Formats: sequence, C-alpha cells, structure tokens
Amino acid sequence: MNLGRIRCLLCRCAKLAISMIVLKVSVYWYVLAVCLLLNTFVSMALADIQKIKIATSRYHSAKYLQLVKQQPCYKQQETTFTTPYRGAIEIHLLCQLFNAVNFKTEFQFIPAFDYSHAVRMVEEGEADMIGETTWSNTVSPHVLQSEPIYRKNEYILGLYTSPDRAKQLQIMSVDDLNGLVGVSNKLWVNDWRLLNAMPLRKNISKRTAFEMFSFVKRGYADFVLWPFYFQEDNFAYTLTPIENFPEGHFRLVPVANVKVTVPYSRHYIVSKHSQSGQVIIRSLNKAIKQFRSKGKIRQYYIDSGFFNEQVDRWTPLNLSVD
Repeated sequence: MNLGRIRCLLCRCAKLAISMIVLKVSVYWYVLAVCLLLNTFVSMALADIQKIKIATSRYHSAKYLQLVKQQPCYKQQETTFTTPYRGAIEIHLLCQLFNAVNFKTEFQFIPAFDYSHAVRMVEEGEADMIGETTWSNTVSPHVLQSEPIYRKNEYILGLYTSPDRAKQLQIMSVDDLNGLVGVSNKLWVNDWRLLNAMPLRKNISKRTAFEMFSFVKRGYADFVLWPFYFQEDNFAYTLTPIENFPEGHFRLVPVANVKVTVPYSRHYIVSKHSQSGQVIIRSLNKAIKQFRSKGKIRQYYIDSGFFNEQVDRWTPLNLSVD
C-alpha cells in the first residue's frame, strides 16, 4: 500500500478515535487498536528505507531530480535517460543499482562546491558517498571503493576542435600531434596527464569548460580533450550558450577516427565513517556484478549517449602515461 495513503488512514483513525472518546463509545478501543497496528506497519515500512547522504553539486542534483521528476529512488522503475549530464546520469545509475538488489534507498543531497569538495566530505564522513564515479588512481585510503563502473581503457575522450580546424587536422598517430597546443584543466588529473604524454608544443590550463572551448574557437589552442557525447551525427558538442554569445558559438567537433583511452577505471566511493557504509558497499558491489554479467552497465551508457559502437572502431592514440 502507498505510504501516503497509509498516513492518510492514520490521520482518519486519530480523528475517529477522538470522536469516540467524546461520544464515550466502547468501539473506541477497537479503533485505537487498528490505528496502533497501522502505525506499526508504517514504521516498519519507513525503517526499511535507507536514507543515504550523497555529496554532489547543486547542479548535478538538480539535473537528476529534473530527470526523475522528484521521485525518490525506492519508487523508481528501471529506465535510462539520454542526457549529456554525466553527474546526473551516474546518480541515476546508482539508484538503478540499489533497486536491482532490492536495497530501498532515499537520497539526501549534501551540496558540494565542486567535485574535490564532494570527495573531501565523503573522506571526512559528512556524506555517505559521492554521486559520481571517481578515478581509481585518485581514490583515497580513507574511503571504500566499489567494483568498477568504467573499466580500464573503457572511458574515452576525443580531440575536440572547431569545425574549420577539424578539416585541416590530419591525425593518425601520436607523432601527428607534434607542434599542436592542447587545453584542459590541470586539476583534472588524468586529462592533464594525457596531455603531458603528448608531443605538444604547449599545454594550457583553464578552469572552466567555457574558457577551454573559447580558447579553441579563438585559435589559441588546437583542441580540448572532451568526452564523446552522441548528441549529433558527427558527435559535435555544444555548450549551452551564455549571454552575448550566439547560439552554436561554443560548438566543437572531434577530430575524426582517433580517440584517447584513459588507462584507469572509475568507481563509486563510500565513506569509511558512514554507519551504513558496509551495507551500502556490499549492496553496490552485488548490483554492479549483476549488471556487468548481463551487459547492463555498458547498455546503460549506450542508452544515455556516452558509448557508441562507431567510436569503438576508431583508432586509439597509444600514449605512455606515468
């Protein structure tokens, strides 16, 4: 029975019991007993739902709640969404995993300024876990690490450039990167490592995606490393336009037929300080293994727009990353 309806019944019971007292009717005791039974039932049902504190940015939690129409995790059906917001997609995948093993959860979002802040809150026990996955080579010993979501070399990046520059660049191997300029954020540890492994003339670090895309559009950099999202036929990616810039201004396309694979896996992390930490990680690992055996993790990312068989056939650039 729906918990909202049960609560409504409890209210009616209470009102009826009060009226019975006023009327001094012996049926009062019968009504009171029914109300107590219903109250016990509701308490047991609510106790079965595990509240999980998830550290994430307000942006990611808002996008996730928009996708699921504010519905709590334990009420959601198995489904996928096509959207470029990976943070929201991975919160939704987390919910799908919990539901698959009948681990009923309700998410409580703890606002983080950014990804690093979210990780710190998990390490210090302010949150039970983070909403998006974390690179294996950056996982702290102060957290519990789940089975991999992205396996080694499964996360791929494109060399995104302006449509005009894409026609000029002929890249078939690492040697063809000689003399080019790449842009990323040096705090994005693995993206920066990949740039440093390339024979580039220069690496530029910029804080935001808008700055990176702008540098490429203005010709200060030849490309930015960017995850493929299959929004358009040629895998073009357009940042949401901002004030004073025309529609499509921040539109980049990948250099065709080449990709960069990241030699690390990605995992959910759970706080060692969380009272529910062991239950969460066991449920999570059980669900990940179940999904993996059925090919459902890969299919989830295909349906959401992050994996595509066409790019599977593109040539990976062989980089030696420390």
